[in-house]
Amino acid sequence: MPACVAERQKLDTDLDFIFVSIKQYAKLSVRGSQVLLKNQSIAPHVLRHTFATISIEKGADIKAVSQILGHSSCKFTIDTYTHLSSSHVRAAMKKCNPLSVETISLEERIEGRKKHLAYLGMTG
Repeated sequence: MPACVAERQKLDTDLDFIFVSIKQYAKLSVRGSQVLLKNQSIAPHVLRHTFATISIEKGADIKAVSQILGHSSCKFTIDTYTHLSSSHVRAAMKKCNPLSVETISLEERIEGRKKHLAYLGMTG
């Protein structure tokens, strides 16, 4: 476990912010976050993209994600963030392969179709 995660777990979990300065045990400043990201060679936009992608993959409402990101339309969010990770695609292929011993429950099939229909409704 990274040291920053261990330190974060020691803190009060009722805080209203996610990123914490270890030195001050207070809200991490914008400058502090810039320094951390620069030290890790991560562009801030990568965090935004990762948040959106993971949220949508886990079933978050696309309209809500679109509003959080400040997009003017859901279509942009759908076009930009509904690609699937390779592990997600592999899991689906393993489950859906005709030779697979795994089966997809009726509930999963219904939910999958609902999501697909909702996606088609949003795109036109």
